[in-house]
Amino acid sequence: MAAVAVSSPSTPESSSSVSSSSSTLTPEMVQQMIISAFSALGISSKKNKLNFPLDSTHNKQWLMDSAASNHMTSSENGLYNVRKYMGNQHINVKNGDNLPILSIGNLGSYFKNNFMSPKLSTSLLSVGQMVENNCEIHFDRHGCCVQDQVSGKVIVKGSKVGRLFPIQFSIPSINSCTYSTVINNPHF
Repeated sequence: MAAVAVSSPSTPESSSSVSSSSSTLTPEMVQQMIISAFSALGISSKKNKLNFPLDSTHNKQWLMDSAASNHMTSSENGLYNVRKYMGNQHINVKNGDNLPILSIGNLGSYFKNNFMSPKLSTSLLSVGQMVENNCEIHFDRHGCCVQDQVSGKVIVKGSKVGRLFPIQFSIPSINSCTYSTVINNPHF
């Protein structure tokens, strides 16, 4: 679903980061495998990798879209710093409909100024918006990787599903899945 926001000459700024992947197994890839295993076992946390609280409404898939002019979603769930949209833009979707933009919010610290329009059928991450905000995006036959161009930090990775590149923002951070065990030890 390609969608383009049109009308107003002033588009809200956004901030994202991007990355590229390599053929070697990185610590981030190992972490992702461990997190996926924990998730499959039903072990989860209250925060995800982007540090926003999770509930069933935040288990949302976003699609990378090079034709989308802006990040956009149908719900404010999972967004923070949400504010009413005061501009005159609207979202023009493939069938010719123009959808209203009701609010703008951020999805973590890297995906800012997401348009919210309740009639959208899919949440989209704009490749162009990420590139404008100093992100690097690498696509290959296995998936995609978004990385901060300045620091090189991997922000998010996603698998390739058919010809789509979905990003799931509900996986918990490995740091929040840790626990400790107290053992009867005279040295403690």
